[in-house]
Amino acid sequence: MSGVGEASLVLGIISSIIAIVTAAKNIYDAANDTSGLPKAFHKVAAKLPIVVVILKQADEYIHQPQVDQGAQDAFKIILSRCEASAKELHEIFAKVVPKDGASRVERYFSAARKIGRGGRVEDLIAEILKEIGLLIACSSFATQKTLQAVEGALADISLIEPSLPANFTTVQPSRVKILQQIQYNDIPTMCILEPCCV
Repeated sequence: MSGVGEASLVLGIISSIIAIVTAAKNIYDAANDTSGLPKAFHKVAAKLPIVVVILKQADEYIHQPQVDQGAQDAFKIILSRCEASAKELHEIFAKVVPKDGASRVERYFSAARKIGRGGRVEDLIAEILKEIGLLIACSSFATQKTLQAVEGALADISLIEPSLPANFTTVQPSRVKILQQIQYNDIPTMCILEPCCV
């Protein structure tokens, strides 16, 4: 593919990710009541604008004529992974956030299980931020302040209490009610594995 074609492909991926992330943020912002969501959703939604701002900077950078083929290739690979995580995050937000009620946890559990390992919202935003960190590392479009913002966002995300237990991909669906109790009543997470809770 020519340099122009490669740049167009990269720009298309950037635009796609911006649209996906913006749509996820809009879903969260439009929700009538976000109080019943796991705490991680609130933290993740707060980090989405950082992703958009940095991707807009990357878009401006790719438009520059001095960006070589190697940088475009690296951007394409990194952004493709970032786009996959953004789509999964959007899917979870779309399934879980708009509808009020206790079944939000059930819907979240189900959506995260489809994705599998790494399907928690905090894992997905961490992957997106790590990919953006790589993007910054392999180019010169971002300032030190931007890099620090990404590192700070990653540090914040790492402190989030897991929104689902580590074994959520193997927990039996009949135990989703227990998961709801954990989210709404702060019952210890270990309870999900113990027979006393069944």
